[in-house]
Amino acid sequence: MDKTTRGKHIINSYLAGIIDGEGSIFISRINNKKSGNVWYRLQVSCAMTENSAINLLRKTFTPDTKQFIYRGGREKGYKPSYQWLVTGGTAKSILKQLLPYLLVKREQAQMGIKFQEWRERLKNTGKPRTKKEMKKFEHYYTKLKELKNVSSRND
Repeated sequence: MDKTTRGKHIINSYLAGIIDGEGSIFISRINNKKSGNVWYRLQVSCAMTENSAINLLRKTFTPDTKQFIYRGGREKGYKPSYQWLVTGGTAKSILKQLLPYLLVKREQAQMGIKFQEWRERLKNTGKPRTKKEMKKFEHYYTKLKELKNVSSRND
């Protein structure tokens, strides 16, 4: 294994550990009250009070974006927190890279990848989604939520 490959392996192992411990893999359901439409989107995020780990996620996976969010301490005595968030195809790509190293959130990552690949195959017609498509969106949303609950009970 050359130095570059070894370095990438070490960084991916470390970042997978960060996602396993502090990260979140989920499908958000967004209700647009004005149009009545419902949108589903794959998201991967990580929030913590330690800036360096969040910055490493950003530098490694999304160096050209401003997905690095600072939130001041909400109440006196609380530390500021930092959050990294990616969605859609970017989230899928990152999960694919980290999948071999994930332990706790491996099933969640697999479900997220499966959802996003299915979503990318859908045609964007500009029309409302069919009942069958909406049922499938809801299936993925619910299934990933269930996996999150199972993994948190097993921790």
